[in-house]
Amino acid sequence: MIPIHPQPVAGHPEQLRWIAPAGVLPFTGVAATLPAPLAALRDDGTLAEVRVEPAAIVTTLHPGPRWSRETAPASVRLCTPPSKTGRVGPSGPRRPAGRRATT
Repeated sequence: MIPIHPQPVAGHPEQLRWIAPAGVLPFTGVAATLPAPLAALRDDGTLAEVRVEPAAIVTTLHPGPRWSRETAPASVRLCTPPSKTGRVGPSGPRRPAGRRATT
């Protein structure tokens, strides 16, 4: 297993750069073959391209409708960086800290 973490690509909201340790990726360029989960996203049109850099993998969403974090397919929500607030997950009202949900 290779440790990776996502970073947004400045000026390209349709892209996500997955940072990997330098030297672990065996090639650079557009990936012709992909692991099954990524191949499924490319095959169903979610991803337009997966490109390998020396220390990153850049995924590009297929042009088309823009999704919000709430309406995107789960596979895309999981790959999208948190909002500026740092929250992960659906938006909505939040309980004040220390308060429990009532039933």
